[in-house]
This record gives sequence, C-alpha cells and structure tokens, in this order.
Amino acid sequence: MGAQIAVLILTKNEAKNIADCIKSIQFADEIIVIDDFSTDETDGDKPGALAQKSSSMRWTVTGAGSRPSPSNKRVNEWIYFIDADERVSRRLADKIKQLVEQD
Repeated sequence: MGAQIAVLILTKNEAKNIADCIKSIQFADEIIVIDDFSTDETDGDKPGALAQKSSSMRWTVTGAGSRPSPSNKRVNEWIYFIDADERVSRRLADKIKQLVEQD
C-alpha cells in the first residue's frame, strides 16, 4: 500500500463552501474538518451539519488563524491543508497523487 493522504479543511462558518470543497478532495484517503466554533451548519457537532456528513473526525481549534498540528494523532503520511473556500482541480489532485507515489 502506498503513502496515505489526509486533507485537513480549515473552517469557520463555511456552510456555503464546505460541500464543494469536500467534493474536490475525494482523492484523499482521509478528510478531516478542523472547525473554529462555527455557528452555522458547518459545525460537525450540530444535527444536520455539513462537515459531519463527510469527515472522519472533527478537531476544534481555539483562536482564529492558528494552524493545528495533528502530531498527537496519527493521521497519514501526507497532510494537505485547504481552506473551505478553496477547491482542488482534477489536474492538481492528479499531481498530488503522483508526487505522493514518488515519495
């Protein structure tokens, strides 16, 4: 089995963006939503939350703008950070997979 890719989505009230972002990163082996106490439907702990439907875990980060470190949890060998309003094109996804396979 090759190297695994985790994609971490950084969110704060991104209900309008999260679904399209998640669709664009389906190449990932694991999708993790890191939510900064959203008050909209982004938050994975709320019933009907958009993040909950697509992510394998939820970490809560205190303090806007901080970049959490998953060092205390084993995620995958490769971690790609993305904001919820960003998208990964098919071309970029293919390039990421190619680079990971080359290690």
